[in-house]
Amino acid sequence: MSMPITQGLELTVKTLDSVVTSIRNNVLRSEGAIDKKAIGAVARLVELLEKTASTLEALSKKLVEVKGDFVEISPFFYLFKAGNNIVLLRTKPEHIALSFNLDSKTISIKTRQGELSVSQSGLIVKARGIAFEITPFTPEGFNARKDELRILLGIFEKTVYKRLIPNIEQKVLKR
Repeated sequence: MSMPITQGLELTVKTLDSVVTSIRNNVLRSEGAIDKKAIGAVARLVELLEKTASTLEALSKKLVEVKGDFVEISPFFYLFKAGNNIVLLRTKPEHIALSFNLDSKTISIKTRQGELSVSQSGLIVKARGIAFEITPFTPEGFNARKDELRILLGIFEKTVYKRLIPNIEQKVLKR
């Protein structure tokens, strides 16, 4: 029996909340082990993940009666199940995909400019010819990659804050 997409969204929210808690406990609360620039970058990452989680939670509550593996939220904006992935896809005006792998419990935000993947075990960022991984979530890992993380978070913040969340709020939550 396959998991309904609304349950997949709920599992995505729980995974994001778990990742945020892990980052807060292991990185932000480690006094003296992380410098100020890294704290700023990590705080931006946590805020991005929290806003994504809260929007997906509101979406899952709104779509609670949905049956099946495909929902057209609006023209060019879809929620569907593909294999072991729950995918939220916006195709116009900018291609954005937020996917959740049910097996590895990995959340990925993919744009034409890059990809951010986060799971309980770590973070992988690929964009603008830069690729790095922080596993597990430690202050040392964020200190070493703080400059790259600060630069690349801008891409994903722009995508999520200006393209994904407002569209979900406008098309689904205001109905």
